[in-house]
Amino acid sequence: MTVIPFAPERRRQRSNNVYEAIKFQLEEIYSTKELRNLTIGDSRGLLVAYAGHIEEAQVLAAYAPLISRAEEKENYEEIMLRVRGFIPDAAKDTLSTRAFVIDGEEMFITIVGQPGKIEHNDLYRAVSGIKRILTSDKVAA
Repeated sequence: MTVIPFAPERRRQRSNNVYEAIKFQLEEIYSTKELRNLTIGDSRGLLVAYAGHIEEAQVLAAYAPLISRAEEKENYEEIMLRVRGFIPDAAKDTLSTRAFVIDGEEMFITIVGQPGKIEHNDLYRAVSGIKRILTSDKVAA
């Protein structure tokens, strides 16, 4: 008889409460990647969930739609100058924002971390976890 070992359960905390499950997801990435902040906001700039400092999370949620849509370099730098008024370490190499859609609603995820250590797979991992939590019938993150 061959025994196939199961992969160990990587999730340490679970919750049937959607907000708490999302919070656990964000806090796991926040702590393992040693981030300064990890924020989820909506298209109106309202804070949905975060891991890090609440004041910075509110600023990041408010500016994420603008940062994400800034196409012209001048416009991007102008927006980042305003963000640095609240978060002095915010820069192109320490901050990353991406848009994603859940149930037709555009959301934004923003990561602030150490220079050169922000990875796109961290954004993907957070977004895929949040989508899984929000679309599952029974939440257990």
